[in-house]
Amino acid sequence: MDLDQSSLAAKLQSANALGPNPANNLQSEAWISQQSEPKSYLDKAVGVVFSNEKIERNIVEAAKTGSVFLNGKFGLASSLTLYALDQIKVGDSLPQVAIDAGLGIAKGLAMRSLNQTVGSADLGIAGQAFTLGTGSRLLDSGLDRRTWTDGGSGSFDLQGGQSRLYSTLTDKSALAVDLGSFVVGGTLSAGLNKLTENSLRSSPFFRTVLTGGVFGLATGSTSEIRRERDSGQALNIGKIIGAGGEQALFSAAASIPAGSQASSSVRNTYWDSHGVRAVGEKGVYKFGFRADGAAQVLFEVPASLKNLKQASTRLNTLSEQRQSDLAQTFGISFAQAGEAVTFKAGPGFTTLTARAPRLNELVAMENVLRKSQPGQLTLDGKNGVKFNFVQDKDAPHLGFGGLFEFHGAQPNIFLHNELNQSKPITERDPDALQKYYDERKRNSLEGIATHEVAHHSDMKVRGLDPALESSIRENIGWHRFRDGDFYEFDTHLLKGKDGAFYRFGHFDMSWTRSDAQGTPIDLAGKPAPAGSEVRLTNEEMISKALVRPISDYFNNPTEMLMEGFLNFRVGGANRAKLLAESPVLYDQVKLQDDRELAAHYGFDQSGLSRMVRLPDGSLAERNAESLAAISNFEHKKPD
Repeated sequence: MDLDQSSLAAKLQSANALGPNPANNLQSEAWISQQSEPKSYLDKAVGVVFSNEKIERNIVEAAKTGSVFLNGKFGLASSLTLYALDQIKVGDSLPQVAIDAGLGIAKGLAMRSLNQTVGSADLGIAGQAFTLGTGSRLLDSGLDRRTWTDGGSGSFDLQGGQSRLYSTLTDKSALAVDLGSFVVGGTLSAGLNKLTENSLRSSPFFRTVLTGGVFGLATGSTSEIRRERDSGQALNIGKIIGAGGEQALFSAAASIPAGSQASSSVRNTYWDSHGVRAVGEKGVYKFGFRADGAAQVLFEVPASLKNLKQASTRLNTLSEQRQSDLAQTFGISFAQAGEAVTFKAGPGFTTLTARAPRLNELVAMENVLRKSQPGQLTLDGKNGVKFNFVQDKDAPHLGFGGLFEFHGAQPNIFLHNELNQSKPITERDPDALQKYYDERKRNSLEGIATHEVAHHSDMKVRGLDPALESSIRENIGWHRFRDGDFYEFDTHLLKGKDGAFYRFGHFDMSWTRSDAQGTPIDLAGKPAPAGSEVRLTNEEMISKALVRPISDYFNNPTEMLMEGFLNFRVGGANRAKLLAESPVLYDQVKLQDDRELAAHYGFDQSGLSRMVRLPDGSLAERNAESLAAISNFEHKKPD
């Protein structure tokens, strides 16, 4: 509308002479002339794709709504950017752009803060949408440069701004819209809860999307009221409801990413700390995890933000109780969260900060201790293994999955179980990433810990019966060709089916054909000049070995034996695999296991260990029944 200032002033003066009338056409023209806004840069950007101005505005408002509900750095950056671009108008001067950008950023921050506050208060869908709608309306007015600017002089107008802000606050039509949105939101949520047996109450996804939709209903309706007033039209209830409904659909759709994020956030609230998922189901949150080949539910609570937060205390109590139970039952201990732990893996010592074991990990530890006993105890029974769990952030810098060490008289095992590796917790759990590892299932936490406890068992038998320990290594195909350290690195050669010996190279992870002294030889048995050695890969060596290793970790006799113990003590399918694929290794593991059992529990009248390890890994008295169970297992024909 083109009115020069003198014409406009004359018409206003004439109109004022007739008395104040909000519906007067001349006053409407003055309002539009002074208050109508050019497009924002966000409008202009959306308009490049959508030529329809109504759809354009719906998308702008929906995008801002979606960003407010989105958490994290991306959500924050999106809110600040979108609100700032929607505040800055095309054609503004540089100072105006700077002011409006600041106001837009402040508006985005305020809306996010308001959303987080009302969300934490757990007001429900209707309450949250009502608060956001009212708050958004006040922020739109209070953080608008034009609210505090005199329309005639362009100067700062505190009194006028306060008056305009008060008018916004007390606008009966807008308040009616806010109240109507509250009623609609409450009715919708109550109806959907009834229809879905309270599932909406425990669904962060649908709660977020519905809240965004109800908020859009309020903003869309309010925008239509403003449009009709600015254009001097009478309020049209049908158009107001229609505009609100349209905006509700757009805003609900824009809230879908935030809904997915909210659902994931609730589900994983206690995953890092306790290994526990929170799953919503018919008005409750169930807390549990998958381990030992089945879903394990710990407890459930009515779905609410308060109960979700309070679950932390309950999970902490469960974790402490289970650790205490394992300690009392098996005589072991766990490093506490925040405790400094030190291990030697190389020329010096490394000190790290321990974490508490997660609840799903404690399932694996119970299996390990039940099936490995008495491997967790020293011979005198006075000291038990101390388990030290390494924090996930430190795991990538370590060269081991598990490590056994003595610290004085205290046997220590260091373990790391990174959640982002998605390794199985127990041997009965699938490996979600198995297809990425050449179809080879990775060791579970149960398997790794069982391997490490077996190192302690091995140490005890070495001290008790060094001749037996030495003969077992020879019987599984290893030949000592020189003295070395305890871990037997580069002290033994592995015998092949071809009668030759093979020496492991730790630098290139390959095996070199050699004589009994470790000197490389060719296929004719002659010394092999440098560069012409006969080399085998680890995979080739498995099938070439006189006694077949049960896994690909057999770089020395101790590790090959410990992998045998892993499968023998885990029991079930693992023990059956050991027996089928490497019967000699099976027999030697069983022989050494019996020696440790005898040292702790004594011998029977026939001079054999009083206790035996059953096929499932548990212990039993040596009698006709237990021996029959073992015999039936060992002589069972394959299916």
